[in-house]
Amino acid sequence: MDGHRSGCYNQGMNILLVSASALRLEKITPQSGVITLSVHTVQTPVRCPRCQQVSTHLHSRYVRTLTDLPWAGIRVQIRLHTRRFSCRNDLCPQQIFYERLSEVAAHYARRTARLDEALRLNGVRVGGEAGAQVSGHLGVHISPDTLLRRTRATVLSEAPTPRVLGIDDWAKRKGQRYGTILVDLERRCPVDLLPDREAATLATWLKAHPGVEIISRDRAGAYADGARQGAPNAIQIADRFHLLQNLTEAVERYLQTKPACLQAAAKACQAPAPELSPELVMTPPPQRATKLALWNERRQQRYQEVQQLWRQGATIRSIAEHFGMHRRTVRMLIKAESCPQRLKPAERWSEGHHNAAEMYRELSSQGFRGSASAVRQLVGQWCRDLPAELKRRRRGPRRETPANPRAKKLIPSARRTAWMLLRDPKKLEAEERNYLQQVLAHSPEITSLRDLAQQFSRMVKEKKAADFAAWADQVAESGIAALKSFATGLERDREAVLAALTYDWSNGQTEGQINRLKTLKRGMYGRAKLDLLKVRMLAPP
Repeated sequence: MDGHRSGCYNQGMNILLVSASALRLEKITPQSGVITLSVHTVQTPVRCPRCQQVSTHLHSRYVRTLTDLPWAGIRVQIRLHTRRFSCRNDLCPQQIFYERLSEVAAHYARRTARLDEALRLNGVRVGGEAGAQVSGHLGVHISPDTLLRRTRATVLSEAPTPRVLGIDDWAKRKGQRYGTILVDLERRCPVDLLPDREAATLATWLKAHPGVEIISRDRAGAYADGARQGAPNAIQIADRFHLLQNLTEAVERYLQTKPACLQAAAKACQAPAPELSPELVMTPPPQRATKLALWNERRQQRYQEVQQLWRQGATIRSIAEHFGMHRRTVRMLIKAESCPQRLKPAERWSEGHHNAAEMYRELSSQGFRGSASAVRQLVGQWCRDLPAELKRRRRGPRRETPANPRAKKLIPSARRTAWMLLRDPKKLEAEERNYLQQVLAHSPEITSLRDLAQQFSRMVKEKKAADFAAWADQVAESGIAALKSFATGLERDREAVLAALTYDWSNGQTEGQINRLKTLKRGMYGRAKLDLLKVRMLAPP
């Protein structure tokens, strides 16, 4: 055999037999659905696994059966003829041993090492159930549990200590159990997963991994304390996204105390409804309006009782326990200038608004706690009795009838209004700009709120740390309680906030890794224990 053919032959044998220097192929036997390779061992020298002394005394032979990588989807089975040797070292407790072929398979294995590695990678990247299905299509039949065992056997290498560390929490079970993810922001890869979000756990990890210089985190107090305990010399940076999110929440809390102002602004923006002929007006059942009136009367009475107890010096917690209400509801009733009233569906129906989704959004913005399906059911009953001229066409192109114009209507919710106040006015639609003008005209305090909120937003986006002190003084002079509470929280975390307005680092990469973590967790069908999740998250590609 010439040199070129010999080289090609040896390369082909390496692919076929894993280790051509230790094995010799004797025969290939194709059968139905399986290919059997008859292989003999030819490695030299052979050492005792206990004392590592070379032995040449052949004791006997035996045959091992191994499963190898499939060929074009066809299962491959290796009949490995291996040897037993006698150890001639009198001090060695191992008298008889069989030769080890670590490159081919472990001494106890029924699969080749390369097949085990392929299954392990399949489990890490695809998962248990999905990985078993993929392996089956490729010709390797394995159960999901076995695949997960191979995945758990992955040995993770120790990652280098990051210089810039991103920290954030992730939900094991939303609202109940949480963990912590640590991300190397320079290498853009996860470093570790912690079982909880306690300060002591984070501090322990940081003490075991000295060298962290910058820590980017959200504004949770536990992470701030843990970073101070574990890495006192590290620079802590509050994430800018969370700063803007907290600002939006503060603006929303203030707007929740101004329901009358938002309703008046929305009503001023709405075009007057066209007058309908008497025969086309559908009046809902009168008992609905009666129930609504009774509900509003009870809510008004409760609002007055809460206000009276608050003026007498009662705490929010005691008021909530007395009436069996949530503390957020009590706080909303205390701060509201007037009692939030539920919209009257009968009036909205008579005005020609017959869309159940829009009516549900209006009711929700006024404190309605029922479901959307209940509103759809009620509106559906009324729609069945509408005249044919007002019923929506079920086929053909959608048309606007003069008697029932379907104009886009803004819902004056506090959350949507807060979003519009903080958004660039150039990016708002004409109806939204008109609505904001009406809101600002009805309340000068909201104008001051908007100016201060937009000033802080620009300060964060442009990273102007020098303007923070002046902004905090303006908030203190404004008298807006929601913004003062927000500014007080920033003062408690002043160093991290100023660092956020100085450095470019943020938790954006950490949030992306959390998104990947959630994708893995949801694709594991409830099998996402911390050890398995850590392997799939941290294993190198």
